[in-house]
Amino acid sequence: MNWVSSSFANGRISLSVDAATAYRAALRAVTECKFAVMDADPGVPFMRVQTPGGERHWDGTLALSFIDEKKGTCTVQIVGTLTGGMMGASNASITAMGLARGKLDSALKKWARKIPAAKPEVAAAAPASAPSASVADELLKLAELHRSGALTDDEFAALKARHLG
Repeated sequence: MNWVSSSFANGRISLSVDAATAYRAALRAVTECKFAVMDADPGVPFMRVQTPGGERHWDGTLALSFIDEKKGTCTVQIVGTLTGGMMGASNASITAMGLARGKLDSALKKWARKIPAAKPEVAAAAPASAPSASVADELLKLAELHRSGALTDDEFAALKARHLG
């Protein structure tokens, strides 16, 4: 697989919030977009999400990384992988990735403006953990995010229902 650096696959969003707040905003944005969190590690912070789409050259996965730039500013990098690179990928794959990324961009910007800044202890509360494929492990991660205040009761219930149903 080739990592593609283009406006379709690789984007940077600058937000006027810290990385912990941007991470919380991303969790809400993913829920709003009806995407699924595949792996999430608030300690890094990193998140991998699955979109409902996916085409011949794109599996529907987007990876998000959160970089604190300076006090109160964070850059979120969103990356998707096209097999065959930009030249070998189908137009449908490139379009599907661009649309999913655009939807996530908009929701992330909206939630970054809406949610309050993270409390310092929230960012440090969740320990780094290895990605896991089991539903039980994912539910434990969600419960920890809920206990730390990164997820509201409604968000926790919705994500839990998605994993169980």
